[in-house]
Amino acid sequence: MESEQEQDYLKLLNGLGEVLESTKGTQTGIDYRVLDAEGLVVKVLYHCCSAFHLSKGTIYPPLNQNFLEPASINVLIRAALESFLVFNYIFASSDDKDLIDLRYWAWKLSGLLEKQGIDPLTSKGNETLAKECDDIEDLRKNIIHNSIFLKLTERQQQEILIDTDKWRISVKDSEGNWKRPGWVDLAISSGLSESNSRDIYRYMCQYAHATSWCIEQIWMAQSNDDKERLIDGSLSSLLIIMACMIESYMKVFPKAKPVIEGDPELKRVIDIYLYVGSTDKSDYQTDWDDKFEEYSR
Repeated sequence: MESEQEQDYLKLLNGLGEVLESTKGTQTGIDYRVLDAEGLVVKVLYHCCSAFHLSKGTIYPPLNQNFLEPASINVLIRAALESFLVFNYIFASSDDKDLIDLRYWAWKLSGLLEKQGIDPLTSKGNETLAKECDDIEDLRKNIIHNSIFLKLTERQQQEILIDTDKWRISVKDSEGNWKRPGWVDLAISSGLSESNSRDIYRYMCQYAHATSWCIEQIWMAQSNDDKERLIDGSLSSLLIIMACMIESYMKVFPKAKPVIEGDPELKRVIDIYLYVGSTDKSDYQTDWDDKFEEYSR
């Protein structure tokens, strides 16, 4: 990573930590959703810290080796992106309280239902699952009285109440058809351009799902220079994700705004990467053929 880009990365990383710190002491609320919201942002922060650490090389003492490894970084970036998208979708993309409630309760219910499918190894684990059955029923009671939920079809309602992966609420598209938003849809609704939403997520998924494309890329990138170029390209996505995460966090927690207002350089860096993230690739004024020739020299 070039020195200027690395400075931007560390500036955003520190800024993300500072906005989190600035909201300490916020009341958790009756259902502890503030803790869940903060937890998603902490998860983004952890992934960004780990990716940066890995970009400096991995030391493996038994073989006395220090190597660069882009694959794990890309898996972390996908996890960071999804964490940001969940936060933005649930807490920041609407001012409608009933919609926020439904999205939060559906997401919370989905996780608890998924957990019920895992066989615990201890008696304490069994006790926890039994207790969470009450939490599941409480969530369902909240959901079935929600005004947005009542407008859904019976099938959509049952999916939310029973399935483990239907927490993204179906909406009507421009043609009046019901559609459950996918990850790319959530990225576009967060303010990312369509090309960035599609290509960043698609690329990172190649590594999470172990496709032949990612294996080919791993084998082709033999030199450290090749690996560094792969890593730098990936980390540039995290610059966008961190800027978007800070912006989204301030919408939900206005108490964090003075952190940015008091640091003009941080605000400048955030604005740059919000612009990059929201700009379609076709609008970039970059001669990529010239860039590739530069890399090959």
